[in-house]
Amino acid sequence: MHTGEHQDAREDAGNTEGDQTGVEDLRQVLRELERGGVISGIPEVVHAERLFGEPDCFVRVATADIATFQRLRDERLARLPGVQRMTSTIVMKKVVDNRPLPT
Repeated sequence: MHTGEHQDAREDAGNTEGDQTGVEDLRQVLRELERGGVISGIPEVVHAERLFGEPDCFVRVATADIATFQRLRDERLARLPGVQRMTSTIVMKKVVDNRPLPT
């Protein structure tokens, strides 16, 4: 399963509860994301975007293996304030990667 490359995964996170405290926490996380705060301090995070609609943000992480990914998800990402829901997707195979933009 692991051939010397990093395990690539994506995390979608959001707050669907609608309670004001959760919404304010999520706003703080999104502000930090835009400033490169907490998220940029996690070395496994290789890409992060704030999104319109659902989910609220997209984070791509790279870890050595699935066990390391699970620890990162459970111990760091899921504990960020305002994150009430996360969906993980493990990349099985890169089909097109970093293609230049058309001119």
